[in-house]
Amino acid sequence: ELKASRLIPFALRSKMAMVYRDGSRENGRAVSPEAQNWYAASVRALGTYRLVVDTVAPSVRLLSPRGKQFSHAKEIRFLAKDAITSVKDFRGELDGKWILFEQHDDFWTYRFDAHCPRGSHKLVVRATDENGNAITQHFTFTR
Repeated sequence: ELKASRLIPFALRSKMAMVYRDGSRENGRAVSPEAQNWYAASVRALGTYRLVVDTVAPSVRLLSPRGKQFSHAKEIRFLAKDAITSVKDFRGELDGKWILFEQHDDFWTYRFDAHCPRGSHKLVVRATDENGNAITQHFTFTR
């Protein structure tokens, strides 16, 4: 548990994160507000910890196909990262219907299947971090 050095406004209490620094890199996780300005998270390492407010959504970047050349592509791949915590949820909808994205680290991949036949399509992806900050991106493409 860590105690905030000043009172955190009520609207930001659900946006707090505990950031760990091991000397070379930083790693963060969402924390739970406790009584009297204390915040708790499960940790496994000794090191330096500090509390920060996390109100920034993750970043999402289309990696492939490049140049929107979807006609011969076999998959759509995104990089979704958060600067403080991690991406807790990544959701994709193709033409208004949920599709399965596979996750490997910060990479999210949809392999074209029967749910994406040849023709025009609308893809919506939404990434949400541990503190509920979200970004939604819209794509249109022809396959």
